Amino acid sequence: QFDDMVSALRKKGIFDIDGCVDSEKANIESALSPCGLNLIVAADDTKARELLEDWKLYDRKAMYYPAKDIIFYQADLNGNLITTERMCVLKELISNGKNSGGLNIITTFDAFMEKLPGLGIIKDNIVTLNKADSIDLEDFTGSLIRSGYEKTAEVEAAGQFAVRGGIIDIFPLTDENPVRIELWGDDIDSVRAFDIVSQRSIEELDGVEIYPASEMILDREM
Repeated sequence: QFDDMVSALRKKGIFDIDGCVDSEKANIESALSPCGLNLIVAADDTKARELLEDWKLYDRKAMYYPAKDIIFYQADLNGNLITTERMCVLKELISNGKNSGGLNIITTFDAFMEKLPGLGIIKDNIVTLNKADSIDLEDFTGSLIRSGYEKTAEVEAAGQFAVRGGIIDIFPLTDENPVRIELWGDDIDSVRAFDIVSQRSIEELDGVEIYPASEMILDREM
């Protein structure tokens, strides 16, 4: 039965390779991987991160999807870092249909076996804001909190937001820089990315997509 299964897999273009040293795995995998979405599963976190470094030689956009660390996941530093890595991959999965290139994701068996909320749930909770849009400040901040963002006096890290009068600072979990939204009444007057240290504007934006800061997204009833 095993031989029949292997034969059937090979007919579908799935096969095994023996005698390959670790340094050559990424080279062979990249050569054999078709375009589109490719999932590479490693034995553990150490092997996966080593494989990611090798894959970067062939695909700089290759990404790592880590498993939740049961011991440290609740700690602010490690939990936020892991959530950020996972959410960035989910963002690419959602937007991959808009891109012409492929997507290579490296993960582990532990992460591969975890149950996840559907991508549709993440997608439905993306907040998109554009210049000249009107927002209800109370509803907007409430939606941020329900999707995992923390309200603070000043934004210092990804996953936080702050409100000062008609100014909303928010650091989307999947972005490199925080965003400052200036309101004129209920209308968005400007959207700008700014530097977290100097607080100076980097560039003016037409809008921003805010992905959830947590995989556990609560609606009002929950």
